[in-house]
Amino acid sequence: MKATRTVALLFAAILLLGGNHILAQESESPLQATEALCQSMFKEKHSISSTTLEQLKEYPQEDFTLSDDFYSVTLKGADLPDLPSRYTEYDLNVVRLTDEKDLEPFDYAIGEGTPKYLLQIGSEDSLEAPMTITLLDSSFCPYSTLHVYRYLGDQLYEPVEKNITVTQEGNVTFTVKQEGTYLVTAREIAKRINDVLTQEYPVRTDPDLLLSYLNEDSRYDFSDLITRRTPQ
Repeated sequence: MKATRTVALLFAAILLLGGNHILAQESESPLQATEALCQSMFKEKHSISSTTLEQLKEYPQEDFTLSDDFYSVTLKGADLPDLPSRYTEYDLNVVRLTDEKDLEPFDYAIGEGTPKYLLQIGSEDSLEAPMTITLLDSSFCPYSTLHVYRYLGDQLYEPVEKNITVTQEGNVTFTVKQEGTYLVTAREIAKRINDVLTQEYPVRTDPDLLLSYLNEDSRYDFSDLITRRTPQ
């Protein structure tokens, strides 16, 4: 009799657990189900389909996050634009560039020993919409301050986000709006360096102009750059 009762209780418990599992599945929204499906393929594809993005637009207040071991990317339905019909997949890849040739111009600008991540985010078929990128378990010191720039070429940098605090786990979070080459660095790039190298100052060798930068160059950012750029 006691054995029969024990079996009956076990059977009831199994039915209860199964019912809770079914209820949990029923409470999952279609977007959550899509997110789980995309996540299962993200480490191989690092992209998102236009169909998924159209579905996300139907949930303007919802976040949609995909991740691998290196980074995560979060999209919000309200931020998505009208999608061009020429793409069926959008690139969400984030790659850290570590080759010496890739790093050379950035070592040139902020110093070889300065902590930095050089990133290639996306490609031609990337989504042009705000994307929140989180670098996971980075090598930056916890609680240190970082700055993010988009590299425009010819030693020109566009500030993206400044004074980002690294979390205790080493995570670094910032938002980009387009594909490109991005520099995450512990050293702020002096605005003067950017200014003197733009077309706003066509005469780059004018002595008075150069001296005006040197006089304000308390960290030797500009003088270091001039030294490195001066032909031997």
